[in-house]
Amino acid sequence: MNTQDRQNIRITGTASAAGGTYNQIRIMGEGKLTGDIDCITFGCTGTADITGQFVSQIFKVHGTTVVNGTVSNDKTTVNGEMTVHGDATIRDGKINGQLNVKNNLFGQELKLYGMVQVDGDCEIDRLYGKGAFDVKGLLNAGQMDVQLYWPSQANEIGGEHITVKKAQGISGMMKSLFDMFKIQPDARLTARSIEGDDIVLENTTAQFVRGNNVTIGPGCHIEHVEYRNTYNQASDAIVNHYSQV
Repeated sequence: MNTQDRQNIRITGTASAAGGTYNQIRIMGEGKLTGDIDCITFGCTGTADITGQFVSQIFKVHGTTVVNGTVSNDKTTVNGEMTVHGDATIRDGKINGQLNVKNNLFGQELKLYGMVQVDGDCEIDRLYGKGAFDVKGLLNAGQMDVQLYWPSQANEIGGEHITVKKAQGISGMMKSLFDMFKIQPDARLTARSIEGDDIVLENTTAQFVRGNNVTIGPGCHIEHVEYRNTYNQASDAIVNHYSQV
């Protein structure tokens, strides 16, 4: 369907709309959408409650959006909170707030400047930024370069190039929250196993780390490391056993 043939939805205040094929959907208030939706752009400054499968090219959240169904977006920006009660495919995402996915998350590139929680598996070609994540299943990223502001965890982590470090300095907003609630977060990664080609870790607790080139940096506590080519360990890192295979 051509863009010219698609209608627009604009909700100001409180209103509901049915599913369908649309050009633009804009919610500035409280909106409820029921039924499968295919749209070009979606923007929410307020609260949106969506029931059905959701497909869009551009998806922007500046408030709170809940999708009771699957999501497939080309480009997604979350500046507030987004919750998906189903699988989510986000080809290009930027998370400045919080993204919650109750099933699995798939994507090509995810820029993390907030928090991502996934109850299933997370498969991303490239994951980078400063923030935190909680993945109950497998976190599989071709390239992963994350600086942690907050405790993070995954059951298993796999990828080609994996770098996890503790972020230096925090944003003004996060510092204000920490000071208000007297929080001193331990920006630590906890995982059962981490496996990749090139691995660089800081502030990480894991049972197994396996890779071609492995660097265990400051603040790490690792039970067992297996490496093929090179191995480096910081003086204050704790590794109970390491071996070349």
